[in-house]
Amino acid sequence: MPPTVELQVHALVSHRKILRNHLIKFGMPPAYVRDMKTSDIAKQLGLYVSACCDTDAIFDIKESFSRCPCCESLCFWQFVEPVVSWMDLDQSAEKQSLQAA
Repeated sequence: MPPTVELQVHALVSHRKILRNHLIKFGMPPAYVRDMKTSDIAKQLGLYVSACCDTDAIFDIKESFSRCPCCESLCFWQFVEPVVSWMDLDQSAEKQSLQAA
């Protein structure tokens, strides 16, 4: 017998609370520990994890959150850590080489 919608929703909410508490416990500022859902817009470049399958994905600024790449369902995304773009890394390397010269 498949689980009811109420049980599925309860499991999802419980999983999100556990993930949020885990991230705060290990040093993630509470301001970053906020759920984003499919079709929301990413406010910063970073690594995100899906609440349903714990699948990692990188989303850029102004990019909309997709469905879960693993199960392809609508999901909530949790911010994990910021990612530095290759352009920022390149500019940083140029500044360091100019300062060293």
